[in-house]
Amino acid sequence: MASVRRVAEKRLGSILETIDNVVWSISADTYETLYLNPAAERVYGRSAINFYEDPQLFLNIVHQEDRQWVTEVLPELIEKGSMTLQYRIVRPDGEIRWLEDRMAVARNAKGEPERFDGVATDITERMEHETQLNYLANHDALTDLPNRNLLDDRILQAIAQAHRGRHKFGLLLLDIDRFKNINDGYGHIFGDELLLTVAAQLHKSVRESDTVARLGGDEFVILLSPLNSHEEIYPVVRRLLNNFSLPFTIQGTELYSTISIGIAVFPADGNDMETLLKNADIAMYRTKEMGRNGFQFFEPDMSVHATERLELENALRRAIEREEFVIYYQPQTNVKSGKITSVEALIRWQHPKEGLLSPDRFLKIAEETGLIIPIGAWVLKTACTQAKAWQDAGMPSHRVSVNISAKQFWEGQLVKTVKRVLNETGLSAEDLELEITETVFLRDIDETIRTIHELRAMGIIVSMDDFGTGYSSLTYLRQLPIEKLKIDGSFIHDMTTTTRSSVLLTQIIQLAHAMKLEVVAEGVETEKEYNFLVENKCDVVQGFYFHKPLTPDEIGHLLENKQS
Repeated sequence: MASVRRVAEKRLGSILETIDNVVWSISADTYETLYLNPAAERVYGRSAINFYEDPQLFLNIVHQEDRQWVTEVLPELIEKGSMTLQYRIVRPDGEIRWLEDRMAVARNAKGEPERFDGVATDITERMEHETQLNYLANHDALTDLPNRNLLDDRILQAIAQAHRGRHKFGLLLLDIDRFKNINDGYGHIFGDELLLTVAAQLHKSVRESDTVARLGGDEFVILLSPLNSHEEIYPVVRRLLNNFSLPFTIQGTELYSTISIGIAVFPADGNDMETLLKNADIAMYRTKEMGRNGFQFFEPDMSVHATERLELENALRRAIEREEFVIYYQPQTNVKSGKITSVEALIRWQHPKEGLLSPDRFLKIAEETGLIIPIGAWVLKTACTQAKAWQDAGMPSHRVSVNISAKQFWEGQLVKTVKRVLNETGLSAEDLELEITETVFLRDIDETIRTIHELRAMGIIVSMDDFGTGYSSLTYLRQLPIEKLKIDGSFIHDMTTTTRSSVLLTQIIQLAHAMKLEVVAEGVETEKEYNFLVENKCDVVQGFYFHKPLTPDEIGHLLENKQS
């Protein structure tokens, strides 16, 4: 038995001598080093002898910003018996490293702390990777400006600071005039360069304490905080308009581009973020109605926008009654096989006066007014009915994918509605996929998980749609019991123009695969985008490069041709 023990001890000693992790033990009362394996020299950049000679060295190498709280958790460690800490150390050459230290208390026969033992792992690379991902998730991939996620946080901070300091702040919502015409006429690359130039001009026009953010497309927001009065806004606006009165040179082309600005001031124009942004938006559209290239402060009597909204809402209600909605279907193609695996149901509005309207013209109002509930139920039933009709016609079974809005999800009837629709249409649950957006889980993650589990128990596929549009959270992604991740088309477009976007997209695909999620890329429009996705092992692609949204008859012909 003694020989076996000696062999085991020798083997343990050999392991401790060679592993990359630091194994340490110190006295609980004097903090003297009792044991330190050779990895310490590689990680700490100091000889083990230094630690044996100086009982305070373990604490002194901890980064100054982390040292106090690391010291303060020792009583908690003694109470709990074990803990895992993440903190920074500073090596002699000034290099900062992150450690994850798993600590435990060894007690004597009386139960008193005798030693602190631990295993420290160098996690610097992982922390830098997470820091990079967090930065990318909070900044616009093209302009490197704060995105909506970070802007929301800054506005909430400004509200809190304004309440404490009894001051104001301003929100300026800016839109590039006729940007769509520029984009269509000169191309997306030209448009992206213009956006970069605009971002630089906006930065020149504001103070250091202000925030310039990109909402998306050609919309930007400037947060002016703090303010003592409205008067402080005028110099900023004058600088903005003056800077945009000069021509830009993009790809050798001289271009004049103006901006329309809407301004809302806290607290006069709203006490919360949503109201302030909405009122700044109303003021901005009023600027456009007044001829563009200017600014307007929000005024309560700005009713034009509200009137148009009311008219659209009334027309939406009539559209439900008059059955003016139609559904187009866009195929999703498996990258490896080249076969169509499913189709996404996309609603359109056959407006009696304006013709066929895309969902971005009406779904936001439908969501805000609650009309999305009956509209969403109609889409679900119509799509399931059509999918069953294709099957009954002898076509190969293809899953139909239906978007579920946040309001539908939280109405409380989603599971019951889905069950009823499947029973009425005869479609198998396995042939239905429901797409939810990132905004769904922001309300109640536990209830979200419970509902998704109910849907999956029926056999329905649940996917996250529009991943990366501003609310991305890797923590939530790990928790949700979804099976597919759909990457938003804006990411797909940006990745061919910026290294940052391509790196982020690659990491998202790798992360999703590590979580056993199927990855679907939306908005694939070019061969370059497709080749990038193939190279990075994306599973499924969807977009105009393969198929535009098609009518039910066109889908039927396509599936028949694929079958033959």
